[in-house]
Amino acid sequence: MLDGKNRAKRRVPGCVVVALASVGLVVVGIPGMWVFVSLTAKPLFPNAASVPGVMRGAVAERWAGAVQRGRALMRESVAEQNLPGVSVAVGVGGELVWAEGLGFADVRSGVVVTPEHRFRLGTASMALTSAAVGRLVEEGRLGWDEEIGKHVPAFPKKQWPVTLRQLMGHTAG
Repeated sequence: MLDGKNRAKRRVPGCVVVALASVGLVVVGIPGMWVFVSLTAKPLFPNAASVPGVMRGAVAERWAGAVQRGRALMRESVAEQNLPGVSVAVGVGGELVWAEGLGFADVRSGVVVTPEHRFRLGTASMALTSAAVGRLVEEGRLGWDEEIGKHVPAFPKKQWPVTLRQLMGHTAG
């Protein structure tokens, strides 16, 4: 029979038990959720042909084949990835070749996406803005330490200079 001292030596500390349980939950929980969602998610579009679309303007004959292939590819992607909707625009040499909305802008009400539909980008806009600013800096059209008011006259004048470097680093206050 073990006395109190020996039993205390063999006991696993609580923090180790909690850590092991947490790791186990992650190892089992994430794949489990993926399986659950995969089995219970109802596809919005059972096949590519069922994806609704709204196209603006006529397609020039020389681009008709490419646009047909692009439409088929986009419809397949929307159905396969179970996307609610996308808006596509393709231009060549300054000419708009193809503009089409595919799928739903609002799934509940069945409103179809149009080429004019504006999507909320959320956090993705930060990456796009960073890439655009980086390109403009490389071209010498923007400078990291210039006051932002030089390029954005509507930006309110502050007691201190606000630079592009501060804005991009989220340190402008």
